[in-house]
Amino acid sequence: MTKFSFLFIFIFFFTFTPISFAHMAVTSGTINVLMHTEPKDEPIALEKSIIHFGITDTSGKFKTQNCYCKVTIFANDKKVLSKFLLNFPYNKSLYNAYLPVIFPKIALYRIELSAVPIVEGDFAPFYASFDLRVDNSITKSDNNPVIPALATYSIILLIAAVTVLLLLRQVLQSNKK
Repeated sequence: MTKFSFLFIFIFFFTFTPISFAHMAVTSGTINVLMHTEPKDEPIALEKSIIHFGITDTSGKFKTQNCYCKVTIFANDKKVLSKFLLNFPYNKSLYNAYLPVIFPKIALYRIELSAVPIVEGDFAPFYASFDLRVDNSITKSDNNPVIPALATYSIILLIAAVTVLLLLRQVLQSNKK
């Protein structure tokens, strides 16, 4: 019975643990691209999200203001959006470019960043691709996205409590023998 309990706990925590894809990095030559999404690393379908890009160049040649940096977003290989990145006016953070976006539905999106210099030779053109899962959605009748998350965590807490109680019961029964 003990092996069964530990197997159950192992499967529970590794099967039901949410996987986060919020911070992703890609390297293309001397260029490193870090992508981060807001709000709270979990974009919500039908609500405004912001995709941040931290683009660094180990050669020191790349500057976002000297770039035609275009982001194209696909869902199921269908183009959803194609826009140029916006530059942060003050570069006091890790991210130097961003793009506001509204994901139309829950889906797995492919986000492609292609960059070419405004003046040829300023830096080597590069390309980066990221997969981003949008799992959350909010409907017009649901004005509080915290409630579904709270319900999920409550269920997980309840299952964990029941598991602990079963383990305690098992330990106490084995001590009596």
